[in-house]
Amino acid sequence: MSELATTPLRQIGASVDEDGCRILSVTPFHYLDGAEQRLFDIIEGADDLSSTSDELAGSAQTWPERYHLSHDRANVLRPLALQRTFRVLEVGAGCGAITRYLGEECDLVDAVEPVPARARVARTRTRDLPGVEVFVGDLFDVPGVNVYDVIVLVGVLEYVGSGSPDLAPYEKFLHRATSLLTDDGTLLVAIENRIGVKYLSGAPEDHSNRPFDSLEGYPNGSLARTFSRSELESLILQTSLTPRVFGAFPDYKLTRIVMADELLGADESLAYRIPHFPSPDWGGAVDRVANEGAVWRTMIEAGLGAQTANSFVILASRQPLSPLWPPDLLAAYYSTARRAAYASETRVVNQDDSIVFDRRAFAADGAGSNTPIDYGSTTGRESPSDTPVQLQLGRTPWTGGTDFLVLLSHANDKELIDWLGRWTDLLSDEFEQGQPVPIDLLPHNLVALPDGTLRVIDSKFVQRGIAREAVVARGALVTGQRLSRMTKPSRWGAFTVEAVVRYVGTLIGLPADGSWIADAVASEAAFQAEVSLQTPEPTTREEAVAMQEAVLWDELRRPLARSSQHNPGGGARAALEAELSRMGAAYGTLVDSHDALVSAHQTVVESNADALSNLLGQLATSQTELGNARIDLDAHVAEFVRIKSSSSWKITRPLRAVSQLFRRNSHPSGS
Repeated sequence: MSELATTPLRQIGASVDEDGCRILSVTPFHYLDGAEQRLFDIIEGADDLSSTSDELAGSAQTWPERYHLSHDRANVLRPLALQRTFRVLEVGAGCGAITRYLGEECDLVDAVEPVPARARVARTRTRDLPGVEVFVGDLFDVPGVNVYDVIVLVGVLEYVGSGSPDLAPYEKFLHRATSLLTDDGTLLVAIENRIGVKYLSGAPEDHSNRPFDSLEGYPNGSLARTFSRSELESLILQTSLTPRVFGAFPDYKLTRIVMADELLGADESLAYRIPHFPSPDWGGAVDRVANEGAVWRTMIEAGLGAQTANSFVILASRQPLSPLWPPDLLAAYYSTARRAAYASETRVVNQDDSIVFDRRAFAADGAGSNTPIDYGSTTGRESPSDTPVQLQLGRTPWTGGTDFLVLLSHANDKELIDWLGRWTDLLSDEFEQGQPVPIDLLPHNLVALPDGTLRVIDSKFVQRGIAREAVVARGALVTGQRLSRMTKPSRWGAFTVEAVVRYVGTLIGLPADGSWIADAVASEAAFQAEVSLQTPEPTTREEAVAMQEAVLWDELRRPLARSSQHNPGGGARAALEAELSRMGAAYGTLVDSHDALVSAHQTVVESNADALSNLLGQLATSQTELGNARIDLDAHVAEFVRIKSSSSWKITRPLRAVSQLFRRNSHPSGS
């Protein structure tokens, strides 16, 4: 066995249990989240054990399962320049999510976990990685020899003192870990920030589930205790190591972005644009008293961004700068809730005093392969299911400017029509016959320069054979949803998100009746079902599309009072505004019904009026004809009177008498 292939810990000769874990000690500390047996069953039956396994991530049904199986778990480490030859010690391995990634990147990983049930799961997750050994025990069971290039403490330090405010247990623990590092080794600590912006906005503390608990110093006690940045730096400095602190969002658990302080100096606007808000509450949804995104921007503009990130990642070494963080790297962020085939990493790098976005996809060829592949700026990556959706990645310079969606959120209707028209013009310019269509070229991926020019800052997905009108409809759908969250409900004169979407569509030129929305929702659901990973994963594509469609319609039908981020004040206010919105929507329905009845009544009245007018016309004609007939009759009567009074009438009287007698004799009675 080579020197690299072993460590003093592996040479102890500890007994091996039936699950393959080496037993160092059994401690009274038994932290369990209740998911261990199901996790073991899922992992034991899985074919793909990799850190980007869709099979495992799609099996999660609860938050603990998602926490242990999501391929977002490793994002907190992905920016680091881990070397294959590193010897790594992971303390508090849990159920092996981080262990798995470390074993994929490094040839030797010693993982120590005090709880046997959790160590068993970690051993199962890494069963195909010969360089990983899992031990049941704690840090103080590890021989005190400085052989490790990297020591990893992810979500561990907060539990060391069992919530005690006494710093001695934490200092002792960190000193012990430091003693196991090589001279040029690095200690990595990931932990929540006790004054993170999430907590400042009213989210419950992750361990006690009580709002403001860490801000108030845990007045009721807690099983775990987190620290501020200055407190963590002070603890690390006492070990003779030099700490470098990075911010993580939404936290270190399911990380989307890890950012260096240098990002704030290079372009602080990126620091508040890249994170997504509000950050999730893993213990359940809780009403916030403030808009987390707005508070975060205020913290950055006030120079407090470095102190108020939700979580910290600390790289501590005896050198001024740890070699694990690339010198030109300002931040790294990751696609979330995506299938592995569509997962991507974006590295924000400083290149010749300019900011460049380096977007790369994760390889999907071979289990456990996490090496990003650069597909270039003009080539795409076909999905495994032969869909026309592709990733179009590469290196692009960062263009500073006003966030286009923020600009739209402050615009009046006239300005909205102008800006949205510029977007659709830009979209038309990007359409080329036979070329993939940029279906992600939407307002939230644009910035506006001072001269009004729009520039693309983040557009990854392209698709062949899609019509421009479909992308316009997608833009109206997504933009309406986002604007409904960014603006006050009173801005739109509407009561639901769908009404805002329909309004935005009308300004773009889509049918005012919103008849286009159903098709846009169906298309978006099909796209998301292909790209997004749902937990738990549906068994068929049809079920996945139906689930996505249901989620979209649920969002569209939501009252604006529930959707808008401009609604701080707690549950009572939100409930009242939601009820007012519901009543307003009901009133709107009644008004629509009333208008329909009035319209129908008016139609009947107008129809009857037309019939009456026709009858009156006919009557007038008849009256005229009757008048003319009376005139003719009067003329005939006058002529008859004149004839009877004439001498001719008198002379011919005997002849008329003879004529009458002759007619009677010619027609005898009864003949």
